[in-house]
Amino acid sequence: MWLDNADAGRRAAKHLLEQGSYKSAGFVHDVGTPFYSTERMLAFRAVMKKNKLATSEFPDGGDLRAWVRDLPKPAAVMAASDMRAADLIIACRKERIPVPDQVAVVGVDNDVAQHERCGMSISSVVIGLREMGAASVRELDFLFRHPNFSGRLRETLVPARRMFIGASSMRSAATARIVEKALKLIDEGKMRSISPMEIAECLGCSRQFADRCLLAGCGKPLHKAIEDARMAEAERRLNDDDSVADIVKAMHFTSANQFYRIYKRHFGHTISQFAQRSII
Repeated sequence: MWLDNADAGRRAAKHLLEQGSYKSAGFVHDVGTPFYSTERMLAFRAVMKKNKLATSEFPDGGDLRAWVRDLPKPAAVMAASDMRAADLIIACRKERIPVPDQVAVVGVDNDVAQHERCGMSISSVVIGLREMGAASVRELDFLFRHPNFSGRLRETLVPARRMFIGASSMRSAATARIVEKALKLIDEGKMRSISPMEIAECLGCSRQFADRCLLAGCGKPLHKAIEDARMAEAERRLNDDDSVADIVKAMHFTSANQFYRIYKRHFGHTISQFAQRSII
């Protein structure tokens, strides 16, 4: 069973290139430059080369602060793991280099402890450990059922699962795209009780990061943007003389009482007061 480290490198490069243009690319190996680190670097470098960016490798045992200081900015950098990505982000902070605007960083593993260590959510390639375990169980089951199997050696390559999008790589233009996509998802889901977590999962990032993007882009977090969209639709239907019962059913509120409470909290007046004003 092998993790597809080349897939991780390609995914990281693709994600970084989607965030804008760069003057350089870089790769930070894990200590000792293990084989998986080299495999991820080679795939990352190949994608960057196709996009006319040379990849600078951080030498094992070198001065990380000096290396990142000398990279032409803005730079797109992949680290072999979130631990090394956190080291890089800390080095950038000490050098007063803003992340992600001047150095966009992607790691591997989605290690929350490393996010906390560097004080920033790290964009990370989520590798397929669960899929690797499931594939291993299938192979073991096969071997137990065929104890005398003498066929050729079977190898399975397990690709990465997905990209976790954090604050370490999302430059301003990419943040605007997150906001645009979030608002589109909210508009498409306004007729049902869509949750902030559901939106964040569709965006491929944490809820906290999605909230920060929306606060920066339109001044409100996910839950407020969802409520605004649903209440605007409900008010439009009231103006069209839809009954409360029809609105509750069509928009999947749990009850009329829930709808009344949300409406009053949102608009500062009751539906009866709205109706009276409409008559006047």
